[in-house]
Amino acid sequence: MHSDQRWLEYKKRVQDELDRFAEDKEVEGFCFSIDYRCGDELRYFNFTLSDDELRICDGGSVYSPDVGGDSFTNWDFTMWRDGTRIGYLRLDTDEVNEFISCGAELSIEDNLLDTGENEQNT
Repeated sequence: MHSDQRWLEYKKRVQDELDRFAEDKEVEGFCFSIDYRCGDELRYFNFTLSDDELRICDGGSVYSPDVGGDSFTNWDFTMWRDGTRIGYLRLDTDEVNEFISCGAELSIEDNLLDTGENEQNT
């Protein structure tokens, strides 16, 4: 199956899972990230849904031979089944779309794929 079609199907399944979570129904869950590497710099967005919580974070790392490496993770938003929330949802979709248009890699690690295997698309 063409990777664009597969991504569209995956997005639909993710939306279905989010709807089930919002309706307090059992979910299979998912974890996927959008990673962009440019030279020695890495940026990522990570999305995780489990039966108990939805978590969205971003982060990155940079490396310089003279200084070494440094990395960061922003735990931007977590929401539990009971509606309790920590953080705020500040997902910059323009930035995500820019990453994708620059050749970001999509990493999917969950059980929503019909193959049951991890998949990476560029």
